[in-house]
Amino acid sequence: MKKLTSFALAFALCAASAVSAFAANPTSGATTIKTNIQPTYTVEIPAQTSIPFNATSTPLATKLGLSKAQLDPNHKVTVTATVNALKNDADANKTIPFTLHNENGSAFTSAEFTDTNKKVQLSVHIAQTAWDAAPAGNYTGSVTFNIAYGG
Repeated sequence: MKKLTSFALAFALCAASAVSAFAANPTSGATTIKTNIQPTYTVEIPAQTSIPFNATSTPLATKLGLSKAQLDPNHKVTVTATVNALKNDADANKTIPFTLHNENGSAFTSAEFTDTNKKVQLSVHIAQTAWDAAPAGNYTGSVTFNIAYGG
């Protein structure tokens, strides 16, 4: 009796798991295929640059831009910059102010990137009067780049 019950249950299970569709006329169907790509980007920030004494315009060592970009449609990466004046290493109260300019010679405010094709050459501009007023010594300054992603 136990074998007969097991055989009946196994037969019922096999019959329930294989479902066939029968139609009088052949039809078509579709399968939806989906994936998801998260936005990703890599911003290339200009490397350390040394400014020669009395140089009023010095290009940064590398260009600003994206080296990798998989962005959402109608989205962009916006890069802004804040300059931090050159400060004398021995006396931080002694500074050399500078501005950052783009390749057109105008003050850099921001750049928008949507792919890896656009690159922006930035340069440091120091007025000759600032050089003339600066005491001797080693100076260190920086540029802080702020990055935003959005539509």
